[in-house]
Amino acid sequence: MSVTEHPFPRLPEPTEPAVAGAARAAAAAGSRWQPHRVGILNVWRYYDETFTFHQGRLLLRGQNGSGKSKALELLLPFLFDASLRPNRLSTFGGSERTMHWNLLGEGASGKTRVGYVWMEFRRVGDDGTERWFGFGARLQASTAPAPLRRRRRPLRGSAPAPRPILLDEVFVGVDTVNRGQVFALLTALDLDLMVTSDHEWCTYGELPGIAVHQLLTGGDDDAVTSARFVWNGSDLEVG
Repeated sequence: MSVTEHPFPRLPEPTEPAVAGAARAAAAAGSRWQPHRVGILNVWRYYDETFTFHQGRLLLRGQNGSGKSKALELLLPFLFDASLRPNRLSTFGGSERTMHWNLLGEGASGKTRVGYVWMEFRRVGDDGTERWFGFGARLQASTAPAPLRRRRRPLRGSAPAPRPILLDEVFVGVDTVNRGQVFALLTALDLDLMVTSDHEWCTYGELPGIAVHQLLTGGDDDAVTSARFVWNGSDLEVG
């Protein structure tokens, strides 16, 4: 295996008040449900991929067409409401890509295809015990005249609830200083993040931590896979 070093920006370390604020936010987040993992199995060109969050935050990074926005389409908000309306699935509000197309379009073989999407949450209780809950959806599409079938396991959990926000290519045209300020605000608001970008690494002193999955394509089966990195507030590490 070879590892390619990628340059990424480094900003000055946050001031003491910023560090204290981040610590308070991290402590509060630890006592509520946070997204821990999401997965896509046999839908579009995701044949078996799992994305693991860090501190409730995840960045999907890759070139245009690598599947960043598609992952959001397949996972959220679909897993929360099970709506198959194309303009609800699309991060751009379009209607040209349906869930049926995600299963059987763009080179898919066979007359019937079954896929799964799922999500897992984690919480540390007041006694320090880790707690988990997960849910998912089974999707089935056929070339025969029949409706797309979906079966969703209900979301079961209890307060304090997760607080996810999705940001698809939101930093296009935003300068580096303002990006750091945005992450400082999102951290102060104690929000869980799922972000996409074609060039961003999210290595900002204002951000205490985030997982980065670099999407990889181009294999014989054109599958989407990923390599994971973790930003811990000061360094970007592999894994």
